[in-house]
Amino acid sequence: MRCLMGPPQIVALIIAGIMMGYSLSELGASSTSTPIASSSSSGTSLKTYNGRNPYSTAESKPAPKRDPSLGPGIAWLMSFPNSGTSYTLKFVRWATQKNAGSNYGEEGLYDGVSSPIFENSPQGPFWIGTEDKFERPTSGYVLTKTHCGMRCGQCSADVYTETPHMFHHRCLSGNRVFQDDKGKLVHDETEYGVELVDKIVHIFRDPFDNAVARFHLNNKRAKKRHEKDTDIVRESTQEGFLDYCKQTDDLFRKEDQKSRFMEDHIYEMIKDVPCYKDFIRYVLWHNAAFTTAMNMEVPVLILHYENYDSRFNETTKELLEFLEQDMVGEIPEFITGKKYRSYYTEEQVKKVKDVMEELAYVKTWGEIKHYFDD
Repeated sequence: MRCLMGPPQIVALIIAGIMMGYSLSELGASSTSTPIASSSSSGTSLKTYNGRNPYSTAESKPAPKRDPSLGPGIAWLMSFPNSGTSYTLKFVRWATQKNAGSNYGEEGLYDGVSSPIFENSPQGPFWIGTEDKFERPTSGYVLTKTHCGMRCGQCSADVYTETPHMFHHRCLSGNRVFQDDKGKLVHDETEYGVELVDKIVHIFRDPFDNAVARFHLNNKRAKKRHEKDTDIVRESTQEGFLDYCKQTDDLFRKEDQKSRFMEDHIYEMIKDVPCYKDFIRYVLWHNAAFTTAMNMEVPVLILHYENYDSRFNETTKELLEFLEQDMVGEIPEFITGKKYRSYYTEEQVKKVKDVMEELAYVKTWGEIKHYFDD
């Protein structure tokens, strides 16, 4: 056994949180190896938190509205990849007729270069899109995409495990394209100051749907690179998914078994689950997102992707109110995606539940446990 106190990832996050000045109860972690599950969340509604601990279950007063004279602020859309980022950004842009932002300036170029939201912050964040189809907000908050860290698709536990400090910095990091003094286009990695971020939207999605969505994205990218012999394009079916998982899982099994960040009993519990690393990364990512938000002490809104289907009007209304933006435009249709729980056996689902419950902070488990309800 590598750690007497519990999973090394959890211990590292807790220690870092304590060093930042938070108690175990604020971090939502128990002093035992298995966090105590919260009973406060069913995942059926949005929740907004303010104050020192944005994930406290205690009642808090609404934050005052932003002074329009200050110009727009930044509200992160903090999302583990394939959790509903694209639709959320599309909805906000269409409904408000105002643009949104991203840490990743290479995704939207204006005249071939990235366009910073703030003139005094060329390192980002940046406006998305390739043209001024939407107005640029002059007040309220610009919803801004960040995937933070701890999310590499094909790597071992030694690579995807990060300290809270590293994760936090990756939330502020991205990329851009700019023109140097000689007129040459340069691709550059960026990082901006945390003082630019005023709010956070933290989005969750069913972990099984998320894992299959990541497969579909990787498959789509493989099709674009089909001319390369090393690429394997699979059918977007259960068989294709399982084949993809087998290849990616086997690629790093030896490294995971030797990693000091992968406890023996955790590996034994989940090793036979297709794409097992995706589920470990998922829960550790959300743990780190909680720690980052607590350190920043900004208002946080929790959004569950499935609520676009079950509570569309309430969800979108609360999201726009949080951003202090008005609905003035067309609402894009939300197409309910397929559910992929059937790709896994009941035994595999149970193993994922047990591992996630052990690795999750209390607050993280409170937001994801309903995905395992019968």
